[in-house]
Amino acid sequence: LAAGVTFDQLQALKDLVDNVLQPARDKTGIPIRVTSGLRSMAKNVATGGVPQSQHLYGMAADIQPIPATKDNYKKLWDAITSGQYDQLIWENAKAFTGTPSHLHVSYVAFPGQGKYTFNRMKKLEYLNGKYNYI
Repeated sequence: LAAGVTFDQLQALKDLVDNVLQPARDKTGIPIRVTSGLRSMAKNVATGGVPQSQHLYGMAADIQPIPATKDNYKKLWDAITSGQYDQLIWENAKAFTGTPSHLHVSYVAFPGQGKYTFNRMKKLEYLNGKYNYI
């Protein structure tokens, strides 16, 4: 193991890849760039992450399709939402084009997990089976 990385963090990363990232890649045929995965506490603070970020535990990744077109983001979004995930957030840093800066996606390997999506472009939130406009 790398210094400071636990077996649980590595297992969570493997679960994320096996259950979310690779299935989305297989379904779309689109290469996926991981821009942020497992973070140290210092890195999480530096990036503005929340105190209990799933990145700290290896459960989350920020991803971009290659090439990073709006159409490819939509294909990845659709592939992920049709499968297993815990959170999926459309991070829209380019508000005038509607193209996200990245998608935040997480996977938690336990029964009864709630699915949460948030599309910043459409201001639409989905939590535990209900859509809400924000």
